[in-house]
Amino acid sequence: MKSDDIVAFANSQKGGFIIIGIKDDASATGRQKGTIIGCQISDSNRLTILSKAQNCRPAVNIEISSANIEGKDVYVVVIPSGEYKPYCTESGTYKIRDDGKKRALFPNELLTLFMESERDKFITNFKDVTNNLEHQLTLTREAIINETDKMLDTLKDFEFSVQNTLDTIESAADSAESNSSNVEYTVDKMEDTVNDIWEILKHSLYLLPIISTKNTEPENIDQQEQIAKEMTKHFLKKYDGESTDPTDKEIKNHIFFLRILFPRLSNKQIVDLWNREKVEIVST
Repeated sequence: MKSDDIVAFANSQKGGFIIIGIKDDASATGRQKGTIIGCQISDSNRLTILSKAQNCRPAVNIEISSANIEGKDVYVVVIPSGEYKPYCTESGTYKIRDDGKKRALFPNELLTLFMESERDKFITNFKDVTNNLEHQLTLTREAIINETDKMLDTLKDFEFSVQNTLDTIESAADSAESNSSNVEYTVDKMEDTVNDIWEILKHSLYLLPIISTKNTEPENIDQQEQIAKEMTKHFLKKYDGESTDPTDKEIKNHIFFLRILFPRLSNKQIVDLWNREKVEIVST
């Protein structure tokens, strides 16, 4: 068996098999026939056959088994149609099995085999990339939904807290009807507070939600502190370059808002974060 026998089957559409130990003969009429002569079954002969397949370009995967036919040992070498066509011998010979014989590949056939192989590899790689992208999009969508739900729950709690504050102020106003000036002052103060909180919330909407698909614990303290830091930085930037600084009331409202949104952060952590960001804005 020669190397070009192996590449001829590998380049064919269906592959084939070779029986080592049968001699090709021809009858008196010219019809091809085989005579069983047998061969020696040994590890060295097996390695020789494998070596010929491995020396092809690219290497050809074959299956070798032994059999006994009419009392004589033979090798049966199965050569499947190759996945990475076209194949050639170590010396660069391209052959194909056609109509029961091996022959040289024509240039157009060689080009066709190459294009088909590259097309199949492209389709396989494209499917792998598409499946991976679809998986990543699914993970991202799930993460966005989870984070958005958690942020909405936080805002609902904040709305409930504000509503309780409004109810308390309304109750206080009802009990103080006799003092209209105090009532008006209380209502004005309440409106200012709500407007300040709404201003902080409006400047922080770009952070709803901040998503990181690599973070396995979206509610950990480090992430809450990072989001609070970004919100404070965004709040302070509107005063960057201004001649005025935020008032004590604005600072107090911002810190109150952060405590509502991030209950796992202590008051000291929020105040320290505020001071650090204010120093950083001033220094830049």
